[in-house]
Amino acid sequence: MNSEVWVVGTLLTSIILIVVTIVKGKVHPFLALLLASFYVGTLMGMEPLKMVSAMEEGIGGTLGFLAAVIGLGTILGKMMEVSGAAERIGLALQRCRWLSPDVIMVHYPNISPEIMTLAIGSGAIGCTMVTDSLFWLVKQYCGATLNETLKYYTTATLVASLMALAGTFLLSFIV
Repeated sequence: MNSEVWVVGTLLTSIILIVVTIVKGKVHPFLALLLASFYVGTLMGMEPLKMVSAMEEGIGGTLGFLAAVIGLGTILGKMMEVSGAAERIGLALQRCRWLSPDVIMVHYPNISPEIMTLAIGSGAIGCTMVTDSLFWLVKQYCGATLNETLKYYTTATLVASLMALAGTFLLSFIV
């Protein structure tokens, strides 16, 4: 009975730790969960290396790495937002007037907004390389190396992008 009370007490204090670190400490939820996981592991007497491997297995072999990348990417994005770096990047991109859809529409008034939206989306799918979460899922599920995945996935997205651009071009004659 004593060990059951200890486990339940640890569980309840870990939940309180998660809530307090997120609400009061303004800590990112991903980091709060990691902190609570280490807290529970320490109170249960686990060795640090066993805690890390248990977390990796718990998150999942395939999705574990992906979840870590997405979680850390979210943290980086929030840091860029808070520090003002995201705003500075946005302002720098705004100075590139040739990238602006409204400038393109002024110079080429015959292009419909729908076609322009399809063209931008078609071109964008060709630029999803290592930053795309699907890239890492394809790599893990196919059991391919990083170089193989870069080679084949990049080729596949480039072909898909070119086909979509060609379809958009043909559709522009109809719309």
